[in-house]
Amino acid sequence: MNKISSVLLDLDGTLIDSLLDITDSINYMRKDLKLTNLPAHIIKGFIGKGIDNLINKSLYDYPYSKNNILDKKYTFNKAKDLFSRYYCNCNGSKTVLYPGVLEGLNKLKQEQLSLSIVTNKPTKPTLQILQKLNLSHLFSYVICGDTCQHCKPEPDQLLFACKQLNTTPEKTIMIGDSSNDVMAARAANVAAVLVLPYGYHNKKNILELYANDVIEDLTKASEWIHSYNNLHYYNL
Repeated sequence: MNKISSVLLDLDGTLIDSLLDITDSINYMRKDLKLTNLPAHIIKGFIGKGIDNLINKSLYDYPYSKNNILDKKYTFNKAKDLFSRYYCNCNGSKTVLYPGVLEGLNKLKQEQLSLSIVTNKPTKPTLQILQKLNLSHLFSYVICGDTCQHCKPEPDQLLFACKQLNTTPEKTIMIGDSSNDVMAARAANVAAVLVLPYGYHNKKNILELYANDVIEDLTKASEWIHSYNNLHYYNL
């Protein structure tokens, strides 16, 4: 049995609460397209599957202005460009760390575990927010939505992260908040996947994600890994 040596972490909904900045940027985009604002609780359901999904859902699930349906001349590419520019301008204005994140990351580092971000967020805003929140130094690698050909829930990003960390999936766990994280972890055959009870999973019951375990916050991750290693490795 392999000892856990690496941890892959989702970003939005796991480490950071970025909902308000994303909501503002979507609504700035919609305003430019002469569409009405969407409430944060609607936009929350669009987060986690990459920028293309976010734009598509924000446009075409709610395409109405006060007077008429979205004009065909407003293309997806135009909307994506608007959102990207607005988001880079406000990224970090209202985004905060979830409670226990900084302490939890430091505890993982103290356990000599290698850490990597694996997010469906594009590279530019990902690096921007990590720098603004002073988290960049904690991660060996940052794998984003435009790093690999396919994003979560496909396994590509997780497998690429393992390769970059010079480890194997059997020595790696994934920590996230959504079904995308769980499905990607299962497809990559990592040792385990943990989920947090907050974030953007949109499940009535967090157990519906079918992860290996639910941890209260990130401070519990190092304890979980220590127990796992004791059970599966040291007692062999």
